Amino acid sequence: MATSDQVIQYLKAQDQLPQLPIALVELQRALNDPLVRNCDLEQIIMRDPMLTLEIVRTSNTPKYNQGSRIESLAEAISRLGMAEVENIGYQVSMSGFNVSSMVIHSARYLEHALLSGYIAKQLAGVVAQPVSPNLAFMCGIFHDIGVLLMASYDDKKLFDVKRANTQSMVSVINSERAIYGVLHPALGGTMLREWGLPRQVVMGVAGHHVPTKLKGEDGDYAKITFLAELGSRYKGKAYGYFPVYEVDLDQALLALSYFKMTLSDYTELLDQAEETYLGSVV
Repeated sequence: MATSDQVIQYLKAQDQLPQLPIALVELQRALNDPLVRNCDLEQIIMRDPMLTLEIVRTSNTPKYNQGSRIESLAEAISRLGMAEVENIGYQVSMSGFNVSSMVIHSARYLEHALLSGYIAKQLAGVVAQPVSPNLAFMCGIFHDIGVLLMASYDDKKLFDVKRANTQSMVSVINSERAIYGVLHPALGGTMLREWGLPRQVVMGVAGHHVPTKLKGEDGDYAKITFLAELGSRYKGKAYGYFPVYEVDLDQALLALSYFKMTLSDYTELLDQAEETYLGSVV
């Protein structure tokens, strides 16, 4: 049985560990600088043609269009704002994380991850707790990156986990523990820590299957990540590992109660997040 750190180190040694693009790493560093200017961001983003293309494209979508089409990266950055530019960077990065697997459908995985990100961001905007929509978005898109790592490390065991029991999230997690020896949330959290992402994102991902057991800020992000994942599957965005409509209703209701939301509020929010996703997806 392997530990999360052992899986990460093995994949690193085999050059199979996903890496954030250099432009995104530099962009993240720049966005944490209170003195950063748009022209500095422009120079960083221009090093990545795909990122440049998507930022300009997104700035011209109906959500952001202000009646005039723009072609300039500098204008696009100004129109979108720094937080949305960073979100697009992570979306573009996710689109490059492909894995050959008997279990995971890569294109559907990306759809599931991105919709989860938009749901998490929408949730962060309406809950009373001081949760960053940008960090919540990252929790959403990266919540199941541990599953990708498990597939890269030993896809046969991942297939055995799925075959053993797919009736509920809890049963899948128990099968991971018995067959694989490492749980995908913990593995994902270890990967994000390796990337140097903020603690809120690391803990939101690492704790998203036990959200009610975490306290304080860690618990806030874990609950939002949990609800985002459930919402994405409820909307039909499954990728082969978990069932499409499997919902741990008791835990969902506890999380919603914590945020003072009703089930009706939640389903309405899912519709809104899906609309945003469809209008903005990379």
